[in-house]
Amino acid sequence: MVVIRVVLLLIFFASCLLPSHAGENVKLSRTGICHDNGSRYFPQIKHFQGFDSLEACQAAGGQIVNRNSRAPSVTASIISDSISVKTSDYNRKQWRHWIDEDNDCQNTRAEVLIRDAQQIDAYKTIRQCQVTAGRWYDVYSGTWFNQASTLDIDHVIPLSYAHQITTGQWSADKKREFANDPDNLLAVSAAQNRQKGAKGPTQWMPASAEYQCEYLKKWQYISQKYQLALLPQDVALIQSQLATSQCQFVATGNVLRAAN
Repeated sequence: MVVIRVVLLLIFFASCLLPSHAGENVKLSRTGICHDNGSRYFPQIKHFQGFDSLEACQAAGGQIVNRNSRAPSVTASIISDSISVKTSDYNRKQWRHWIDEDNDCQNTRAEVLIRDAQQIDAYKTIRQCQVTAGRWYDVYSGTWFNQASTLDIDHVIPLSYAHQITTGQWSADKKREFANDPDNLLAVSAAQNRQKGAKGPTQWMPASAEYQCEYLKKWQYISQKYQLALLPQDVALIQSQLATSQCQFVATGNVLRAAN
């Protein structure tokens, strides 16, 4: 009996010494990208399928982004050979947002909440400057909300992301325009918006699978509108996913929705 206990203890301690990613040298993220342990995104990916090699990951249908070569192009306006990433000097205050452009007492946040509401039940005051209650469908999570306080206004292409790929070179007016552009804004759950943070599509996608195609299309549209050079791995993902049969789109004005 003592011998058995000793053997079991030895097995336990041996298992503790194994690498934490044994058999998981490569992670296939839920966005379909294979990341080996040399990728800077590897430790950040929490939901994945593990593989021993990039070849095995690719054989399972994963996409491989070559970090040392030019990424395939979606359009000429979003190609980038190399990008200087500067996040330490990002200052959100320099991207003046939630302004009242037309002086009607409703700032950008209020106007997006009104635009995205299925119905409006209450305003804060009789002037109707600020909506407080209504009915909103969060396209990121696929759930409904009734209180404006539970919603954030998400920048589809985050301000910090735009800052790093423009290396902070935009003028104050350009930053203000981008920060308040309704094409780049969605009323979504605060939880989803804060989970996303400043991540690009290879690091974060909406939990609702039915909206993922439109989400990528919005990234493509906004990047074209502002001639933004997206990070190469995001360009590769957008191209590969929008080429799939699940992501066939029809244009309806400036809004692009997935075809049924």
